[in-house]
Amino acid sequence: MKIVIIGATSGVGRSLLYKLSSNSENQFLIAARDIKTMSVLKSDIEITTQSFVSFCQLDLLSKDSINGFIHDNYSFLVEAEVLLVTAGLSLDTDYGVDQIDQIETLVSTNYLSICIIIQNIIRINTASLKSISVLSSVAAHSERATNIIYASAKKGLEQYLKSLRSFVYSRKLAVNIFVLGYIDTKLARGKKLPLPVANPDEVAGYIIKQFRNNKGIVYYPKFWIMVIIVLSYLPIFIKSRLKS
Repeated sequence: MKIVIIGATSGVGRSLLYKLSSNSENQFLIAARDIKTMSVLKSDIEITTQSFVSFCQLDLLSKDSINGFIHDNYSFLVEAEVLLVTAGLSLDTDYGVDQIDQIETLVSTNYLSICIIIQNIIRINTASLKSISVLSSVAAHSERATNIIYASAKKGLEQYLKSLRSFVYSRKLAVNIFVLGYIDTKLARGKKLPLPVANPDEVAGYIIKQFRNNKGIVYYPKFWIMVIIVLSYLPIFIKSRLKS
């Protein structure tokens, strides 16, 4: 199976790569900005599991980088069966209206560039592609004074993917949006979070169990479904005080 992972150096992206490479017949094209880390991942995977790994530097803030990714990897992308997108960016400084200089970065990384890449892959891969899975966040499901641009971009990404799912339904192409709660990342460490933090390995294992199914929106951990329902009924004077 040919698998593309966009954002392969993230915690969940790495876990997906290692877990899926346990089947040595799987072949991978991984993409991220950190070329040094990808080189290490490639060497490690090929030594331990003998799975084929190709990597490509991809900067989601650069149109030339995105175009180069599609052009240089055309032969793999046209035959890929699974597309996994774990790329994303959130910033502690994304609060209120003081992040004007960060809007383009957050929107491009979390929404615009991902849409462009998916559109291109679907356009050239009309037969092989069976599954698209993209990570989103519970931040897109509750109004808060923090992560305003990040949450808006993720919400836009979700709407794009829901519409895309409808468009490609007749092709039997599964489109899944994994809406994640708190994940054990560098940004989460040291913060006092009100709910449990999920391990990237656990998240990756759950995604692998589900990505072949055409589920649409999938929440993980599942208790976030109830949390989001409760949050939706909170009055604005309470929501305005939520920090995380």
